[in-house]
Amino acid sequence: MEEPPSDSAQMNGPAPVEKKDEGQLGATIVTGGTVFRLWAPYAEKVWVVLKGQDKAEMKKEGDNNLWSVKVDGVGAGAVYSFEIQPFWNDCFHTEGKVLSRRDPYARQTDFDSNDCVVVDPSYYEWAPFSAPGWSELIIYELHCGTFTGRNDGLDPNNAFKHMISKLDYIKDLGFNCIEMMPVHEFGGQWGYNPRLLCSVHGKFGTSTELRDLVNEAHKKGIAVIFDVVLNHGSAKLNSLWNHDGYGKDKQGGIYFEGGEDTPWGKKFAFHKREVREMIKASARMFIEEYNGDGLRFDSVHNMPEITGDMRHRENVTEGMTRSLVCESFQGFDCCWIHATYYDTVKIMRDEEREHHIGKMMAMINGHGGFKTSHESCNSILGSHDQNGSKKGGQSDGRVGRYFVDLFGGRNNWHARAKCRMWYGLQAFSRGLPMIFMGTETHQGGWWDANPSQAFDWGLLEDPMAKQMNALVKKANEVRLAHKALTTENEGVNFTHKDGGHRVLGFVRGNILCVVNASDKQWEDKGYGVQTPFAGKTVTHVFNSQAEEFGGWAGSWTSDQPIQVGGDGKVHCTIPKWSCLAFEAS
Repeated sequence: MEEPPSDSAQMNGPAPVEKKDEGQLGATIVTGGTVFRLWAPYAEKVWVVLKGQDKAEMKKEGDNNLWSVKVDGVGAGAVYSFEIQPFWNDCFHTEGKVLSRRDPYARQTDFDSNDCVVVDPSYYEWAPFSAPGWSELIIYELHCGTFTGRNDGLDPNNAFKHMISKLDYIKDLGFNCIEMMPVHEFGGQWGYNPRLLCSVHGKFGTSTELRDLVNEAHKKGIAVIFDVVLNHGSAKLNSLWNHDGYGKDKQGGIYFEGGEDTPWGKKFAFHKREVREMIKASARMFIEEYNGDGLRFDSVHNMPEITGDMRHRENVTEGMTRSLVCESFQGFDCCWIHATYYDTVKIMRDEEREHHIGKMMAMINGHGGFKTSHESCNSILGSHDQNGSKKGGQSDGRVGRYFVDLFGGRNNWHARAKCRMWYGLQAFSRGLPMIFMGTETHQGGWWDANPSQAFDWGLLEDPMAKQMNALVKKANEVRLAHKALTTENEGVNFTHKDGGHRVLGFVRGNILCVVNASDKQWEDKGYGVQTPFAGKTVTHVFNSQAEEFGGWAGSWTSDQPIQVGGDGKVHCTIPKWSCLAFEAS
């Protein structure tokens, strides 16, 4: 068996002045050594096994079912596991058997064995960083394991390390936040079947390399949101299953008994204080030890309200949070709005339906029900849930393919134009805008974690990818350059509604946005859009059908300020499938 990856960088870090044991579970470095502590209520004896050393027997701490021992001379990088001799009764069937187990609180593990690595999170020197304002976030969602390695000459098995070299690409597109799909150790491929909640996924790299990634992102002004799965354990190779030998009625033992079944694995035993504390520890870890700027919680409807006391930065549920944990909105700061994507697909499928203008108004206004703009997160062109397929690209007509692929493919001009229109509209709407990796290059087909469906860096020199890249960059720039688009309480004033032609005009502050979700177009300033800007001038600042984005030169209304008449109408050129923006002055 290969040695697990070690955090050798920690060996060279500054030595702590003094560290005390404060009752933490797992492996805690203290002055002179390391304290190992484990929850094992059905154990008769417990040992910590240190590679290259004799194992040390652990002592029970009173009646709290915790076992601990301090081992002198042990520090960061040491490799360990636990051995448990359970009580024998008819719930165990393990008489005389000693079980080798991983540490549920381990920060780093060998994926293929029970070996864990002692990690000291306190040694790291973080660069100063002030995250963008909550409502100013523009989010790029990615999967670490497939964001590098396809047509770029890099090893996808060193994802944390190699992602650093890709941060400039994200920054240049105008994104100021990355949201990483789960990076705690998981079974499967996408990250949503956790094996351990506190260990980084060893196939992506070490805990130090993850810190390096976050630190380098911060140096470039990019905030980091961690996607966490705290509701269930992996259905396969589950490190916590029957952990201390107890396994009555095949319920999974101390971490799972009493938990309901889900399509992905069994829910944790949320009714137990010790299990709730482990879940909270995992959430705190990504904020406190990896300097994350927020958490996105998967499938929060499968979790109890156990996280309200963990405020710290932002939370995003499936919703997100930028405090420590937070859908209910039970304390969460922001909620993913999947309906935005599905409504968009309905609008595109029924191109002649006038009433779909109401769906557009709802998505532009953040679907209502939210006090501030940042409380909803829009991914109009889809997140990993919609762009991904585990069934070889099979689609139900709505999900399982990239958006461009649902409407003709990347080689279809109209499909690309529709993507440009919707991304532009997202930039001018309420709510936090988010895009999933590959959407900005018109990557076709579908995303999956296998190499052939990973992010394709070979597309970057493709003219169609360059055009969409330029569109995304411009839309992001315009959003951040106009305070009205990121002001928390700035509402939406719908000033023009033409359901028959599917043209909608709305104002946010001094920005007028016009969207035409149809094949019809008006040239030579042939359409009048009602606005509240009578007597003012407006300047055309964004056009999703601009030539550099894949449209044509004559699609602009004017390169000069336009005088608005006394009737408040802006007479403009409106290309088909377009999103336009004008700045009033």
